[in-house]
Amino acid sequence: MRERQTWSGASEHPDLKHYFNNAGRDEFNIRNRQTQKFNMQDNTLTVPDKTTGRENQKRNGKPHNPTRTKAKKVRKKSDRSQKRSDWKPSVKEQQPNNSEPHHHGNGAGAQSNKLTEAEKAAQAEYLERYRRGSQQATESFQIRAEACFRIQEEKLYREYPTQAVFFKAKLGLARSTGLRLADMGRLLNRLSPTGDNRLLTTDAHCRPLLKLSEADQNAAIEYAKGLAGMAGVIASAAIIEAAVTILYPPEGPKDEAQAPSRKLAEKFKQIVEKTEADLPKNVGEQVVKLFHKMVKQALVLGGPTRTTGIDWADSTWNPLAGCGHCSRGCDECFAAKDAATRLADVYPGLAKKAKIDGNETYAFTGKIVLLPERLANPLRDRVPKRYFVNSMSDLFHPKVPDVFIEAVFDVMEKAYWHVFQVLTKRPERMAAFSQKRYKGKQPPKKISGLEHR
Repeated sequence: MRERQTWSGASEHPDLKHYFNNAGRDEFNIRNRQTQKFNMQDNTLTVPDKTTGRENQKRNGKPHNPTRTKAKKVRKKSDRSQKRSDWKPSVKEQQPNNSEPHHHGNGAGAQSNKLTEAEKAAQAEYLERYRRGSQQATESFQIRAEACFRIQEEKLYREYPTQAVFFKAKLGLARSTGLRLADMGRLLNRLSPTGDNRLLTTDAHCRPLLKLSEADQNAAIEYAKGLAGMAGVIASAAIIEAAVTILYPPEGPKDEAQAPSRKLAEKFKQIVEKTEADLPKNVGEQVVKLFHKMVKQALVLGGPTRTTGIDWADSTWNPLAGCGHCSRGCDECFAAKDAATRLADVYPGLAKKAKIDGNETYAFTGKIVLLPERLANPLRDRVPKRYFVNSMSDLFHPKVPDVFIEAVFDVMEKAYWHVFQVLTKRPERMAAFSQKRYKGKQPPKKISGLEHR
C-alpha cells in the first residue's frame, strides 16, 4: 500500500517528506525560510535541489511552468474580453419596424413611422447629446434624461417596435432604465423648463418622486427644501426621500406574528412547554426555572431585531446630534464620551476632553447638527420597536428650532406602531412645547418618557 503523504511534493524530496510528515515540520520551516520560497499568488514552492544546485518549482508535486500558465490566463482573459466586445443586439431588436403598422397614440399607420430627414437629424442630435452627457462629470444626468425625454416626447423611436427596444439598440439601456430616464426628463422639464434646475441633479434625487402625482411632487420638493433650509444644507437625495416618506408614509406596521423568526420562536416555545409538562412530578425547581428561561430567551430572539445594547430600548433614533453641558448630571455623559472617542469620525467637533470642577471628563461643545435625512427612519421600519429618541443629543436643546421639533413629533405620531422614549435635561422647554402642541388633548401614549432625564 502506498504510504499516505501530507504534502504531494514530499516524495521527490526525502528530507521534506521527513519534516512535513512528522513533528519536525515547524523546525524545517524556520531553518529553511531563506532557501525555500512560496508564492501565494501562483501557489508554487521553490526548493533548492541538492544534486544539481538549481531551484525547481513545483505546483502540487508537478513541475510548474509559470510562463505557460500566465499565457494561458492572459489568453482566457482576452477571450472573455473578445466575447464582450462582440456583443450585438439581436436581429429582432436591430430590425426597423416597417412591415406592420404600430400605433403610438397618434393614429398613424406604417407610412407615418418613417422618419423625415428633419426628424432623423433631430434623433441623431439627441443621441449625440446623450453620449456627450455620459462623458461629462457635471450635468451628465440632466443631459441624458432630457435626451431620453425628447426622444419619447417627439416619438423618434417609431422605426422600432417599442421605446424599450429603441433605447436598448441605440443606447444599450435596459427597458426600465430608458423609460425611467425619460420620466425623469419629463419631471425636470416641468420643474425647470429653462434648464436652470439645481435641486434634482441625480437619478437618486428624482426616483422617489416618480411614483407621485404632480401636486404631490411639488409638495414633497417644497417640504424637502424646508428641511434642508433648517439644517443649512442643500437638499440631498436622502432628504428628498425622507420628505416623500414623511408626507406619504407606509400604510402601517407589519404583522409581527407572521415574521419567520417569530413563528420559529413560538414553535420552540410549544416544544419546551410540552416537554416541561411531561417531566416527572418530583423534578427539581431549578430544572423548571431553566425551562422557563429557555422559553423567555426564545421569545426574545423571535422578537424585533435590536440594534443597541441599552436594555430598555430596541433601537436608537438620532435626527440631530450634539448637546451642551447644563447640569452636574452631564459630568459623566456617555454620549459625550462616545462622540469624542470612538465616534469622533461620525460626529466631528461635537465633543472633546474637558475639565469640570477640576476633574477630567468629556463634554459636548454646544454645537448642534440637524440631520433631516434621518427623520423618516422610524416610518421605514415597519416592525414595532422601542426607540430611544436622540441618544446622542437633547431634542429640547435651546439651539434646536421649534419647527424641527415639530417635524420630529410629526414622525412619532405617524409611526404609531413604535414606542418612542424622549428624555431630556431641559424639562421646562419640553413642558412648554408639549402643552402648546397638545393643548386640550392627551399626548399619544406611544410617546413615553416625557420627563426629566
